[in-house]
Amino acid sequence: LSDLRIKVPLCDGSLYESISDKKSFGDLCLKYGVAIPNEYSSIDMCSIPFVAKPKKYFNDRKVVSTKPILIEDSLQLNEFLKRDDLDEFFYQDFINGDSYYLLCHISNDGSCTMYSQKNFVQQGEGLSIIAAKSSNVHLSLPIQNYKSLFTSLGFVGLVMIEIRVTGSEIYMIEANPRIWGPSQLILDSNMDLFHRFVAELGFPIKMAQDQLYLADTPYFWLGGLIQDNLHGRTTVYHGYSRDMFKDELHTWLENDVYIRKDSSS
Repeated sequence: LSDLRIKVPLCDGSLYESISDKKSFGDLCLKYGVAIPNEYSSIDMCSIPFVAKPKKYFNDRKVVSTKPILIEDSLQLNEFLKRDDLDEFFYQDFINGDSYYLLCHISNDGSCTMYSQKNFVQQGEGLSIIAAKSSNVHLSLPIQNYKSLFTSLGFVGLVMIEIRVTGSEIYMIEANPRIWGPSQLILDSNMDLFHRFVAELGFPIKMAQDQLYLADTPYFWLGGLIQDNLHGRTTVYHGYSRDMFKDELHTWLENDVYIRKDSSS
């Protein structure tokens, strides 16, 4: 893209990797007082359930690493131990709490604009979000350390931080320093993240000062559910159940990203 004189609005490669790589970013979080799930020094010390996470976004073979793997029983553990790439993983407790994304834009001047979404349904194997709603959780949680972390790193741009909330505890799960999947929710709920992002790149865009943020705005992607069924993946429900989802499916469908009236065929 750069050879074609197309600007890629991301941070530099080394900073991008230090945030995308789950192990290095977890270490940075601890340095800045951001809690992460308990980490095990070896797989022999793990208590089921636990999560095996790739240390780096790109593995030693220079291809995108596998997604985190949830180990829930001894059969899954024995199957995992057969892998020939165990040295590429590290291990953390599984946090069974409410799932949220903190959606942020960090400006050149160090200011941080933050919103949030609550995740209800997600594709199996840690893939994309199927159902979510915009949230106000960013207003009620002590998240100043997250802002301090990214500004101290000199990061500028868009970043999504996945957190799990259980009781009074907040845990950082991972961060993605790029535009994330359910971006339609940014527009539908009147988040101004894209406006700030484009303005920071030098485009003359007028910020809507009177635009009211809309919490509880739904996002739904039926295609993600269909993909799970086709590939035999087990769809994941966060603080939600399959029965609740079935009862409310008609409401979710009204907000499907590809069925909505402003989507082209």
